[in-house]
Amino acid sequence: MLALLQTFEEWLDHPKSRLHLIHLKEHIAETERARKECEVEKIAAEEDIEAINKWNFKIESKINEADSNVRELKASLDIIKDETTQKKEEKELEFQRKLFET
Repeated sequence: MLALLQTFEEWLDHPKSRLHLIHLKEHIAETERARKECEVEKIAAEEDIEAINKWNFKIESKINEADSNVRELKASLDIIKDETTQKKEEKELEFQRKLFET
């Protein structure tokens, strides 16, 4: 559906654009829950604690990176949406000014 939208502005205004961000956040949270469950299983299986810590660090690094990327994406989308709204308002004001002058 999003691919059918003609402009980036339409995509920003489309409810599913924000829904994708929510789904990304949910996937990150689910990954964190799964990491914790695996960690418990590894500890219960008496795996080497140093190996568990290394494994944990790798997973947490990827989770943190993904979380950071989602935050940056959301911030960028917010900025673009604000700029787009401002441009629309400026165009409307210019149109109204020209209309008033004639």
